[in-house]
Amino acid sequence: MQRKLNELGYDAGSADGLMGTKTRSAIVAFQRDSGLSSDGRASVDLLAKLNSAATSTATSNRSRPNRSESSFPNVALPAPSALPSQSTQSSSPTRDAENFRTCISGDYPSLCKHNLLTPSEATQVAAAERRANFQTCISGDYPSLCKHHLLTSSEATQVAAAERRANFQTCISGDYPSLCKHNLLTTNEAAQVAAAERRANFQTCISGDYPSLCKHSLLNAEEAARVAEAERRARSRL
Repeated sequence: MQRKLNELGYDAGSADGLMGTKTRSAIVAFQRDSGLSSDGRASVDLLAKLNSAATSTATSNRSRPNRSESSFPNVALPAPSALPSQSTQSSSPTRDAENFRTCISGDYPSLCKHNLLTPSEATQVAAAERRANFQTCISGDYPSLCKHHLLTSSEATQVAAAERRANFQTCISGDYPSLCKHNLLTTNEAAQVAAAERRANFQTCISGDYPSLCKHSLLNAEEAARVAEAERRARSRL
């Protein structure tokens, strides 16, 4: 899935099979561009859509848009001769209906040519971009995609709470301590997460096959004895 995302122009990082922040962000970007629910979750259906998108791209001999202005399929660029001079753009925006349609969704501010908007349009687009940003932020799952500076005080409070809840859900499995933002946990949550991480660590250790992945410092005396025996059995099988 990471390889397909990268091939389509969505930076998912290295194809290591791990669901990290970059992979989730790439999935969200693909889902939004494809008109899908932006839940950031990997699934069989998502992989099928990625394969379909890759096939369509290869057939048409065109690269998947990389969210840049020049490659977005719905933005028609004017011919060079029709481009207004720099002084005209800065002093007197011209009405560009197609550009306004791209901008007013609020979903693609990097593709919007803000300098072509009239003052009235610019006000509408700014409001649309703030609303779209809030919808991205309020799930709490993708803080790196959230433009926190566009949030009102009330929205920022809601988003902070959502990010803490989403972080706790990531942490409580105990399987991904490196993805857990421990500083966002309450005292009670931190205690629950610490216990979950110890349980997950013990499950890794008890097979005896991966002593380098086992955090022996998190084991209690009884667990340490059982793990030591498991590691001895694993070595004897070599």
